[in-house]
Amino acid sequence: MLAEYWNNAFLDGVPAITRLDFKVDFDWGLGLITNEVADFVSIRWSGKVRAPATEDFTFILHADDAVRMWINEVLMIDRWDSCCEDVAVTVPLTMGTYTDLRIEYKEYQEQAYVKLYWTSQSVPKQIISPVYLYYPNRVALSPYNVEIKKGPSIA
Repeated sequence: MLAEYWNNAFLDGVPAITRLDFKVDFDWGLGLITNEVADFVSIRWSGKVRAPATEDFTFILHADDAVRMWINEVLMIDRWDSCCEDVAVTVPLTMGTYTDLRIEYKEYQEQAYVKLYWTSQSVPKQIISPVYLYYPNRVALSPYNVEIKKGPSIA
């Protein structure tokens, strides 16, 4: 997933780090999260998940401190102002279909961890494998100039 790390707890300004994280499975303890900061940090992961089966999947976020998660641009988990109970949401997924996923995390002080699990009838509870996570590839030099000319249709 595309990961953007900020040296503040507000997802504000230019990210200090932008990279690919192939899963959301982090336990920093008391250590640094970015190259400079261990506390008052925020992270946004964005990408897609592809289900291995057509069934209801439960997504579980295990985090200290705050998290929220959007599925197909709908806010499904919002634990942004409290800590540290696991939160979950169950949604139907279709095998082979790509579903938009965005997770935001903020760390205030002391312990820092965030993990994204899923489970379903056929998948035991586990960290979502990189096999099922995808990241957006941003288009460079956009927007493009487009010129539309009249002509025969091939439809």
